[in-house]
Amino acid sequence: MRKTAIYLIAGGTILLVLKFITIILKFLTSHPLIGLGIVIIVAGIIFLVLTVLWILLPFAVFGSKEKLDE
Repeated sequence: MRKTAIYLIAGGTILLVLKFITIILKFLTSHPLIGLGIVIIVAGIIFLVLTVLWILLPFAVFGSKEKLDE
């Protein structure tokens, strides 16, 4: 009984996600400039996160700038 409930919840969630993705894709295909804007914003966020990680990751690994220079 518990497995059946989990399968029903997972199946319903998958259907909702697929429906939501379909609605988003239909909207973006009917409004291509908005879609391009969203893609540009997401790319900018990804580049920002990668830049922050690129700057902060060595300090997280080595602890300080002095240790990084050694």
